[in-house]
Amino acid sequence: MRSKAIDRIQAAGEITAKKNKESYFKRYMRACIKIAFTLTVLAILATICLFAIFSFRERLNNKSEVEGNNASISSFSGSDYVWRMENTAGAAPVKAFYDKLGSASAITEDKDFLIRGTIEMNSKTRDFYAIRKLDDKTFLKIGDDSDTSTYIIGSLHGGVFRLLSGGLMGEKANLKEKEALILKAIVSFDNLLFTRVFSSRTSKNVFVNDSHVEYGGKVSFNGEECDSLSLMDGDCRIQYFFNLKTRLLEGCEYNWKNMNVRTVFSNYRKFEPEYSYPTLNTVYMNGSVVAKIKIDLITRRPEIFFPR
Repeated sequence: MRSKAIDRIQAAGEITAKKNKESYFKRYMRACIKIAFTLTVLAILATICLFAIFSFRERLNNKSEVEGNNASISSFSGSDYVWRMENTAGAAPVKAFYDKLGSASAITEDKDFLIRGTIEMNSKTRDFYAIRKLDDKTFLKIGDDSDTSTYIIGSLHGGVFRLLSGGLMGEKANLKEKEALILKAIVSFDNLLFTRVFSSRTSKNVFVNDSHVEYGGKVSFNGEECDSLSLMDGDCRIQYFFNLKTRLLEGCEYNWKNMNVRTVFSNYRKFEPEYSYPTLNTVYMNGSVVAKIKIDLITRRPEIFFPR
């Protein structure tokens, strides 16, 4: 027979073994709970990260799509002027036009235009030169020393004048509305549009506060399918037509006091390494040709002064 001491030792061993077994089981369960908790936290963090990544990618894609279809402020930031047209349907053809016309830095340089060529009007072909400011004011001289006409052409509601002494300091005469509108069409290209979609960084060329340009959809102009945009210059409605194939300005149309004048632009040519300009322009008054302009030279310089 076993002694009582052996029985006590055996009983104590069984109790210890039971306690050890229970302690191991508790540690095992705690470890499992910790692992499960850790995995749950990692899963939550991974879900948050994936959601953030997809959200960022979606915003980036949406931003790229907007910038691809509309005018982008950053893509037309230059040293002198910045893009300010609202991101509407009409912004895309305007941006495409300026992209096609030249580099952003060339377009937004603070330089005036000196334009030379010939103009055919009233069955006469005469030389002309024009100084065009970025604020849409132009000095125009037609003819030579023996037969010269000079004009200062601003907004139609502000007046278009013949300079009787040849310069700004002498006498001037206000032109009749029909002649004023024709001369405005002769010297204009993207002048007024530029003042609506770009804004000066400096105070010396402060453009109009109204930057609104209305998109008119796709229309036919000069036999070409074009995007149409319009704006108001006082009580004159000016409509621009951007060729869907070339992305260039096909022409523009002026409707003012029951008169209709349209200009067709053609034969674009690069006069400077990064700037193009139409060299053959035809002006129509109520459907009849009133002027044909051929441009031989364009140069851009800062501060070209009008003759005084």
